[in-house]
Amino acid sequence: MRTPFGLAATIARFKLVQVARGKRSAQPLQRLNVRFGPGKLTARASDSSAVWVNAPETNPAFLSTKSPVLWLTGPEELLRFSATPGLTRILQDSRRTVFLETDGLQLRQRIHEFRPDARLYLTVRFYGPAKTHDTRSQKERTFAGAIEGIRTAQLSGFLICGHVVVEADTDISEIRELMEYLRSLEIDGVVVTSAGSDSDSGHTKLQKSREMIGSPWWAYFSELAQRALCPVEQSKSSLTAAQEAASPGEAATQ
Repeated sequence: MRTPFGLAATIARFKLVQVARGKRSAQPLQRLNVRFGPGKLTARASDSSAVWVNAPETNPAFLSTKSPVLWLTGPEELLRFSATPGLTRILQDSRRTVFLETDGLQLRQRIHEFRPDARLYLTVRFYGPAKTHDTRSQKERTFAGAIEGIRTAQLSGFLICGHVVVEADTDISEIRELMEYLRSLEIDGVVVTSAGSDSDSGHTKLQKSREMIGSPWWAYFSELAQRALCPVEQSKSSLTAAQEAASPGEAATQ
């Protein structure tokens, strides 16, 4: 799994600029929580900026957050909504890198509506290998459907990222099995986040899971994603001492 040098450089530049401006707490990655309603879309970033209440096609300059990387998620599966491809294109055109989180089940049907480039990662969520993932999703063949979606997207030239969610009762051996399988698919990145356990055992399990990624850069990016996806808990979680000591440039080239 290679370091995405374009994305790494984008994050490094952002952090350097923020340090120069005295804004060390500014984050390069923000979650964009997207909600769709009749004739409107509401999106709010994890730093509480970026509120948008118009149809995407009529207001392309809605975004106020300066973060160069956005993680799109929501209370419902985003591929269910016809406006999602338009939203991602607008964000790509605004020079943001987009991680569009999905369960992957509708990728085969919707992939032609998206535009592949280096600023879009189709990010498929996993809770474990096939049996565990299907049980957690409460539906049979969700794992198989997600894998079919990934293969279709890869054939169409899209970047793929796996999002591995570690829960309190996750079996670490199953994470190892899942990681080996994802590597066999030759996807472009893996992000590992916690579903919310802040116990010592939960933190240890999360760190071991990130070590299994096999890429220091994607382990580092996983911590950025954790901060964005679980902002309430970010004060309880921190980068390793080595990562905190590294300059933005050093972290970007790991």
